[in-house]
Amino acid sequence: MTPRSQLETRIAERLAHLSDDEMQRVAEDYARIQFPERFPRFDFRAFSKEGKSRSGWPDAWVDLGGRIDGVEATGAKKKTAVWRHMEKDLREARRRAPRLAGFVLVSGHPEVQPTDQELMTWRGRFIDEAGIDPDRLQLVFGGGLVEELARPEFARTRIELLRLSESPTHFKLVRARRGPDEGRLNSAFVPSAEDYAAGRVHRPQAADQVLAHLERDGRALVRGVGASGKTVLAWLLALDAAEQRRPAYYLDLSRYADSGEDIGNALTEDLHRFSHPQVLFVLDNCHLDEPLAKELALAWEDLVPSQRPRLLLLGRELRTGRGSPIDGLPIPTLALKAQQPEVLGVYRRLAWRLTGETAPSEPRPQVLDTWVATFGGNSASPDTTTDLIAFSAALLRRMPALLKRDWTLRM
Repeated sequence: MTPRSQLETRIAERLAHLSDDEMQRVAEDYARIQFPERFPRFDFRAFSKEGKSRSGWPDAWVDLGGRIDGVEATGAKKKTAVWRHMEKDLREARRRAPRLAGFVLVSGHPEVQPTDQELMTWRGRFIDEAGIDPDRLQLVFGGGLVEELARPEFARTRIELLRLSESPTHFKLVRARRGPDEGRLNSAFVPSAEDYAAGRVHRPQAADQVLAHLERDGRALVRGVGASGKTVLAWLLALDAAEQRRPAYYLDLSRYADSGEDIGNALTEDLHRFSHPQVLFVLDNCHLDEPLAKELALAWEDLVPSQRPRLLLLGRELRTGRGSPIDGLPIPTLALKAQQPEVLGVYRRLAWRLTGETAPSEPRPQVLDTWVATFGGNSASPDTTTDLIAFSAALLRRMPALLKRDWTLRM
C-alpha cells in the first residue's frame, strides 16, 4: 500500500468515528480551505466559546449582505439518516431569510456514498426548490472527502481535528497558543505565546510587503541585522495562515547549527511532500547555513509552478549592500528595519503584559526618536534599525518609571 493509500485509510477510519459536532468542524475547514474567497471567516458558528453546540441553521455561515453562504455537516452512518438530514436542510433552505446564496453540505462517513443519479436529484432539488446558485452548491460525501483531506493543504485539519500525526520530519506545524521559541529558555522580553494570542505583538508594515511578494512570486527573503524582528514577523504571518486554516510550517536553523546533522535531503523531502500553493514554509536564520537555504530554494524551483508552496526565508544581513542569503537566485528581498513604530509596539506589549492595561501611557513621537537614536542610530535615517533586544531589556529595567511618564532610557 502506498503512503497516500495508507493516509486515506487512516482518514476514513477517523471520519467513521466523528460525532456530528466534530464533523461540522471538519466541514468548516473544508469550506474555508476549498473556497477561501467565499469563506474568509464565519459570521456565525453553532458552537459556543466552550465548543458546545447551540441552535442555528445553517450551522455556520458568512453574511454576504442580504444573503448568506452556509455550511452544514452530518456524521450519520446510514444513507437513510443522511437523506433525512438533507430533507431537513432543504426545508430550512426554502424558508431561510435571508436566502442562501450558496451552500456546502458535508456528509463525512466514508460508507455513505450516493449514486450519480441520487446526487443529481439532490442537486436539482436544492437548486430548484431553494434557489441556490449551481456554482455555489457543493454536496460532499465520504469518498470524495477522504480524497480531499489527504491533500497537503488539509494538513492542519488532519492534525488538529482528525488527530493524525502525519507531518514533516523537521518543519513543525505552526499552531495558535505556541510561540517560535517554545521549548527553549525565553528571556522576559521575547514575545510569548500568550502575547501572540492576545494580539499584543506589533505587526510591522513590512508584513504586507512580504505577503505581496509571496502572493505574486511564491517566495521571499527577509534580511536584517540581529534583533530587528525577523522571527516575530515570520511567526505573525504563519499565525495568519493558521487563522485561515492553512498549513504553515516553521524551522529555525539555529536548532541545528551545532548538531552536525545533515538535514538537507529531509528538508527537500518535507517541501516536496507537503507542498501546495496554500501552504507556507518558513526557514529562519538562513545565514547559519546559506548553502542549505539555497538548496531548499532550488528544491522549490524543482516543483511545477502549480504545486509550489509559499516559501519565506529569513536571515541576518552579513555583507554590506547585499545581505543574506542567496547567491544567483531571483528571490524578492526585503530589508527589515526596526524603527519608531516597532519601538512603540515593543513598549506597548511589555507595558500591557506588566499592567494588564491595553492602553498604557505612551511616549510622544520625540521620545520615540530619542529611543531609536539611543538603540539604533540616526532616527531620521531610513537605514537605521533599532536593537530590539537591548531596547527591550532597558524597557524592563525602567518600566515602573516609564509608566509614570519618565521616558529616560539608556543602553
